[in-house]
Amino acid sequence: CLATTARVGVAPRRGARPLRRVRSLTVRAAEEKKDDDKSIPTSLPPDVKTIPAPDVDRNEYTGDWRTGKVWRPPRDANLPKFKVDLGKGTVTIVDEEEERKKYARMRAMNAAAADAAKAAGGDAGPGSLVEEKQIKLRDQGNVVIAAMTQEDCVDATKLIMALFFKVRPQDFLAKERLQKEQSERVYEGLVNGVTEAKDRLLIAAKVGGKVVGVAEVSLPGGQRFGAEKLEPKAPGDFPYISDVAVAPNQGKRGIGRALVRACEAAVAAQGMTKMYTHTKVDNEAAQALFERGGYAEPAEAKASLTQMQIAQRGTKGGPLVALGLVEVGHVLLAKDLDPSEY
Repeated sequence: CLATTARVGVAPRRGARPLRRVRSLTVRAAEEKKDDDKSIPTSLPPDVKTIPAPDVDRNEYTGDWRTGKVWRPPRDANLPKFKVDLGKGTVTIVDEEEERKKYARMRAMNAAAADAAKAAGGDAGPGSLVEEKQIKLRDQGNVVIAAMTQEDCVDATKLIMALFFKVRPQDFLAKERLQKEQSERVYEGLVNGVTEAKDRLLIAAKVGGKVVGVAEVSLPGGQRFGAEKLEPKAPGDFPYISDVAVAPNQGKRGIGRALVRACEAAVAAQGMTKMYTHTKVDNEAAQALFERGGYAEPAEAKASLTQMQIAQRGTKGGPLVALGLVEVGHVLLAKDLDPSEY
């Protein structure tokens, strides 16, 4: 009875003989437990060394097993990256280094051609109408507005493609091919506009030397690359803003407005008194940009709207437009230019 009481932690009654047997068992058990703890190593013996697996770079070692960190083998840079073109049914290996070199060569060629053209002099193109300016933005940053150069065409192509290239659901399998073809056409068109064309004006916005926005003006009588088919029609004997594009990460800074004003200033300096443009019915951001800048829909354009065009404005094209199955309508905008404003 006393032994049982002692085991459960209740003190024996006064005057009872000490339970040596019970106490010795308890002490021995505690000592054995302490000895067992020593049998679990907390570190490797000094004469034992660890080595990484053969395929692991020693420079990538991030710790040891005792701290919970492990060897992290680096990504094999020699593993190829594949590009799948479902439209053509082909699989090709992408050489990233070669891609970088290709764009570097393209930039160097463009810069050399621009320098050669500048050295040769000759007849000045429409780009000479643009006065290079550094403009303070809403967030106190700066943007440089100037005529686009050949060197800018690569970055401008990437920007335009990122913003405007879309593929219809039925053409999804050919997306890679269509994107490549469209990109080549855009680049060739920009280079032509910068180096040869006399009927259009290309302007670039740069932040930190990088192209973040572009604008294009078709001069009176010049090509409009499909814009002449838009309804309501814009008069062909006035300048026409055919494109304004700003990188999404540069939005809300005033770059779009700066590009529009540069377009207006360039043509107003040549005595042109009015500017036209179109925006899509569902492009509320573009409409707001131009309306804040003083553009409005001409009364004659409103009077010429058909019932279908009025319905398109009410529904903004509906879900079929989002799927790319139907084309949304356009709004014609115009502004009277005053050279003294620029």
